Amino acid sequence: MQKARWILQSCLFIIFITGCGRLGVRESALRSRNRIIEKNVFSATGKLITIKKDGKRYGCTAFAYKRSNYVYRFITAAHCVASDDRENKKIKILSKSLIIYIENKSSKKYKARVVAVGYKGINDDLAILEAKLDRHIPILALAEDKISHWQSYVNVSYPTSADGNLFYGYVDQLNYDGSEDILLKIIGVYDPRGASGSAIVDFYSGKVIAILVAMRADRQRVIAIPISRFKRFEAKIMNGTYKYSISK
Repeated sequence: MQKARWILQSCLFIIFITGCGRLGVRESALRSRNRIIEKNVFSATGKLITIKKDGKRYGCTAFAYKRSNYVYRFITAAHCVASDDRENKKIKILSKSLIIYIENKSSKKYKARVVAVGYKGINDDLAILEAKLDRHIPILALAEDKISHWQSYVNVSYPTSADGNLFYGYVDQLNYDGSEDILLKIIGVYDPRGASGSAIVDFYSGKVIAILVAMRADRQRVIAIPISRFKRFEAKIMNGTYKYSISK
Protein backbone atom coordinates (compact mmCIF):
# COMPACT_ATOMS: atom_id res chain seq x y z
CA MET A 1 0.00 0.00 0.00
CA GLN A 2 2.82 2.41 0.91
CA LYS A 3 4.70 1.58 -2.29
CA ALA A 4 1.61 2.25 -4.41
CA ARG A 5 1.05 5.56 -2.64
CA TRP A 6 4.69 6.57 -3.19
CA ILE A 7 4.47 5.75 -6.92
CA LEU A 8 1.28 7.82 -7.25
CA GLN A 9 2.84 10.77 -5.41
CA SER A 10 5.96 10.61 -7.57
CA CYS A 11 3.92 10.53 -10.79
CA LEU A 12 1.80 13.48 -9.69
CA PHE A 13 4.92 15.44 -8.76
CA ILE A 14 6.56 14.79 -12.14
CA ILE A 15 3.40 15.98 -13.89
CA PHE A 16 3.43 19.09 -11.68
CA ILE A 17 6.97 20.12 -12.57
CA THR A 18 7.00 19.15 -16.24
CA GLY A 19 3.55 20.31 -17.25
CA CYS A 20 0.48 18.18 -17.87
CA GLY A 21 0.66 16.18 -21.09
CA ARG A 22 4.33 16.86 -21.93
CA LEU A 23 5.51 13.32 -22.57
CA GLY A 24 8.13 11.69 -24.82
CA VAL A 25 11.80 12.60 -25.04
CA ARG A 26 11.72 15.43 -22.52
CA GLU A 27 10.07 13.31 -19.84
CA SER A 28 12.44 10.39 -20.50
CA ALA A 29 15.49 12.67 -20.17
CA LEU A 30 14.07 14.23 -17.01
CA ARG A 31 13.51 10.85 -15.39
CA SER A 32 17.03 9.71 -16.29
CA ARG A 33 18.58 12.85 -14.81
CA ASN A 34 16.38 12.63 -11.72
CA ARG A 35 17.44 9.03 -11.08
CA ILE A 36 21.08 10.14 -11.08
CA ILE A 37 20.32 12.98 -8.65
CA GLU A 38 18.29 10.68 -6.38
CA LYS A 39 21.09 8.09 -6.34
CA ASN A 40 23.69 10.71 -5.42
CA VAL A 41 21.55 12.15 -2.62
CA PHE A 42 20.86 8.66 -1.24
CA SER A 43 24.53 7.71 -1.30
CA ALA A 44 25.68 10.97 0.31
CA THR A 45 23.09 10.88 3.11
CA GLY A 46 23.36 9.03 6.40
CA LYS A 47 21.19 8.32 9.39
CA LEU A 48 22.73 10.10 12.37
CA ILE A 49 22.38 8.55 15.82
CA THR A 50 23.29 10.72 18.78
CA ILE A 51 24.00 8.75 21.95
CA LYS A 52 23.53 11.18 24.83
CA LYS A 53 25.41 11.16 28.10
CA ASP A 54 22.40 9.62 29.87
CA GLY A 55 22.39 6.74 27.36
CA LYS A 56 19.33 7.89 25.42
CA ARG A 57 19.46 7.85 21.62
CA TYR A 58 18.28 10.57 19.27
CA GLY A 59 17.87 10.16 15.52
CA CYS A 60 18.59 12.77 12.83
CA THR A 61 19.98 12.95 9.30
CA ALA A 62 23.34 14.18 7.95
CA PHE A 63 24.80 14.54 4.46
CA ALA A 64 28.35 14.68 3.06
CA TYR A 65 29.50 17.90 1.41
CA LYS A 66 33.31 17.79 1.61
CA ARG A 67 36.04 15.19 1.64
CA SER A 68 39.78 14.81 1.91
CA ASN A 69 40.69 11.29 0.84
CA TYR A 70 38.49 9.13 3.10
CA VAL A 71 37.76 11.82 5.70
CA TYR A 72 34.32 13.33 5.08
CA ARG A 73 32.55 16.33 6.48
CA PHE A 74 28.82 16.21 7.02
CA ILE A 75 26.19 18.88 7.60
CA THR A 76 23.39 18.34 10.11
CA ALA A 77 21.26 20.44 12.50
CA ALA A 78 22.76 21.83 15.71
CA HIS A 79 19.91 20.57 17.89
CA CYS A 80 20.83 17.00 16.88
CA VAL A 81 24.10 17.21 18.82
CA ALA A 82 23.96 20.25 21.12
CA SER A 83 21.87 22.83 22.94
CA ASP A 84 22.26 26.53 23.76
CA ASP A 85 23.78 27.49 27.10
CA ARG A 86 21.84 30.74 27.22
CA GLU A 87 23.18 31.82 30.61
CA ASN A 88 26.80 31.83 29.41
CA LYS A 89 26.07 32.41 25.71
CA LYS A 90 27.85 29.20 24.81
CA ILE A 91 26.98 25.87 23.20
CA LYS A 92 26.67 22.66 25.19
CA ILE A 93 27.41 19.35 23.47
CA LEU A 94 24.76 16.76 24.35
CA SER A 95 26.29 13.74 22.67
CA LYS A 96 28.55 11.19 24.28
CA SER A 97 29.13 9.63 20.88
CA LEU A 98 27.87 9.98 17.30
CA ILE A 99 27.25 7.27 14.72
CA ILE A 100 26.45 7.76 11.03
CA TYR A 101 24.85 4.90 9.12
CA ILE A 102 25.55 5.03 5.38
CA GLU A 103 23.31 3.08 2.98
CA ASN A 104 25.47 2.53 -0.09
CA LYS A 105 25.09 -1.02 -1.50
CA SER A 106 25.43 -2.23 2.09
CA SER A 107 24.68 -0.51 5.39
CA LYS A 108 27.73 0.45 7.46
CA LYS A 109 28.15 2.57 10.54
CA TYR A 110 30.93 5.05 11.26
CA LYS A 111 31.93 7.05 14.32
CA ALA A 112 31.69 10.81 13.87
CA ARG A 113 32.91 13.83 15.79
CA VAL A 114 31.67 17.39 16.11
CA VAL A 115 33.74 19.96 14.21
CA ALA A 116 31.52 23.00 14.75
CA VAL A 117 28.06 23.83 16.11
CA GLY A 118 25.90 26.91 15.71
CA TYR A 119 23.97 28.83 18.33
CA LYS A 120 20.24 28.22 17.86
CA GLY A 121 19.33 31.48 19.61
CA ILE A 122 20.48 33.40 16.53
CA ASN A 123 18.92 30.89 14.13
CA ASP A 124 22.20 29.01 13.47
CA ASP A 125 20.68 25.55 13.87
CA LEU A 126 23.66 24.15 11.99
CA ALA A 127 26.47 21.72 12.71
CA ILE A 128 29.49 20.25 10.93
CA LEU A 129 30.58 16.68 11.67
CA GLU A 130 33.56 14.66 10.52
CA ALA A 131 33.92 10.92 9.96
CA LYS A 132 36.53 8.67 8.41
CA LEU A 133 34.97 6.15 6.03
CA ASP A 134 36.41 3.03 4.45
CA ARG A 135 34.95 3.79 1.01
CA HIS A 136 34.16 6.75 -1.18
CA ILE A 137 30.64 8.20 -1.31
CA PRO A 138 29.33 11.16 -3.33
CA ILE A 139 29.44 14.64 -1.86
CA LEU A 140 26.62 17.10 -2.47
CA ALA A 141 27.48 20.45 -4.04
CA LEU A 142 26.13 23.58 -2.36
CA ALA A 143 24.02 25.85 -4.55
CA GLU A 144 25.07 29.37 -5.53
CA ASP A 145 21.72 30.66 -6.79
CA LYS A 146 19.01 32.24 -4.67
CA ILE A 147 16.02 30.13 -3.68
CA SER A 148 12.78 30.88 -5.50
CA HIS A 149 9.12 30.41 -4.61
CA TRP A 150 7.70 27.11 -5.93
CA GLN A 151 11.22 25.74 -6.49
CA SER A 152 11.04 21.93 -6.68
CA TYR A 153 13.31 19.74 -4.62
CA VAL A 154 14.20 16.18 -3.64
CA ASN A 155 15.04 15.08 -0.10
CA VAL A 156 16.48 11.92 1.44
CA SER A 157 16.01 11.64 5.19
CA TYR A 158 15.05 9.36 8.07
CA PRO A 159 11.82 10.75 9.57
CA THR A 160 9.82 9.01 12.29
CA SER A 161 6.82 8.30 10.07
CA ALA A 162 6.86 8.44 6.25
CA ASP A 163 6.52 6.52 2.99
CA GLY A 164 10.13 5.43 2.61
CA ASN A 165 13.15 7.76 2.69
CA LEU A 166 12.94 9.59 -0.66
CA PHE A 167 10.67 12.63 -0.81
CA TYR A 168 9.68 15.44 -3.13
CA GLY A 169 8.28 18.87 -2.47
CA TYR A 170 8.42 22.57 -3.27
CA VAL A 171 9.25 25.89 -1.65
CA ASP A 172 6.01 27.20 -0.21
CA GLN A 173 7.15 30.44 1.42
CA LEU A 174 10.29 32.59 1.52
CA ASN A 175 11.42 34.62 4.56
CA TYR A 176 9.26 32.59 6.91
CA ASP A 177 8.32 34.39 10.13
CA GLY A 178 10.41 37.39 9.13
CA SER A 179 13.67 35.42 8.97
CA GLU A 180 15.85 33.92 6.24
CA ASP A 181 14.14 30.56 6.80
CA ILE A 182 11.99 29.00 4.12
CA LEU A 183 8.81 26.98 4.49
CA LEU A 184 8.55 23.77 2.47
CA LYS A 185 5.77 21.46 1.44
CA ILE A 186 7.00 17.87 1.59
CA ILE A 187 5.13 14.89 0.14
CA GLY A 188 4.96 11.53 1.92
CA VAL A 189 6.16 12.59 5.39
CA TYR A 190 3.75 12.32 8.32
CA ASP A 191 6.10 12.97 11.23
CA PRO A 192 9.34 14.75 10.17
CA ARG A 193 11.19 14.12 13.45
CA GLY A 194 14.43 12.43 12.47
CA ALA A 195 14.66 14.34 9.17
CA SER A 196 16.44 17.28 10.80
CA GLY A 197 19.80 17.97 9.20
CA SER A 198 18.83 16.55 5.80
CA ALA A 199 19.57 18.22 2.47
CA ILE A 200 16.96 20.03 0.40
CA VAL A 201 18.30 19.42 -3.11
CA ASP A 202 17.21 21.35 -6.18
CA PHE A 203 15.32 19.02 -8.53
CA TYR A 204 17.14 20.29 -11.63
CA SER A 205 20.72 21.14 -10.60
CA GLY A 206 21.20 18.47 -7.94
CA LYS A 207 22.71 21.09 -5.59
CA VAL A 208 21.77 21.69 -1.95
CA ILE A 209 19.61 24.79 -1.54
CA ALA A 210 18.69 24.43 2.14
CA ILE A 211 18.93 22.30 5.30
CA LEU A 212 15.79 20.94 6.96
CA VAL A 213 15.76 21.85 10.66
CA ALA A 214 12.20 21.82 12.04
CA MET A 215 8.54 21.13 11.44
CA ARG A 216 5.46 23.25 11.84
CA ALA A 217 3.03 22.36 14.62
CA ASP A 218 0.50 21.09 12.06
CA ARG A 219 3.18 18.75 10.58
CA GLN A 220 2.04 19.70 7.11
CA ARG A 221 5.11 21.76 6.28
CA VAL A 222 8.74 21.89 7.37
CA ILE A 223 11.22 24.70 8.00
CA ALA A 224 14.65 24.90 6.37
CA ILE A 225 17.69 27.17 6.59
CA PRO A 226 19.01 28.43 3.22
CA ILE A 227 22.45 27.14 2.26
CA SER A 228 23.67 30.75 1.96
CA ARG A 229 23.36 31.05 5.76
CA PHE A 230 25.34 27.85 6.26
CA LYS A 231 28.12 29.23 4.05
CA ARG A 232 28.35 32.37 6.20
CA PHE A 233 28.38 30.22 9.35
CA GLU A 234 31.14 27.96 8.00
CA ALA A 235 33.24 30.95 6.90
CA LYS A 236 33.14 32.41 10.44
CA ILE A 237 34.07 29.03 11.91
CA MET A 238 36.99 28.63 9.52
CA ASN A 239 38.42 32.14 10.14
CA GLY A 240 37.84 31.99 13.91
CA THR A 241 35.33 34.85 14.11
CA TYR A 242 32.23 32.89 15.20
CA LYS A 243 30.97 34.54 18.39
CA TYR A 244 29.66 31.45 20.21
CA SER A 245 32.03 28.77 21.51
CA ILE A 246 31.49 25.27 22.86
CA SER A 247 31.38 24.90 26.67
CA LYS A 248 34.26 22.94 28.16
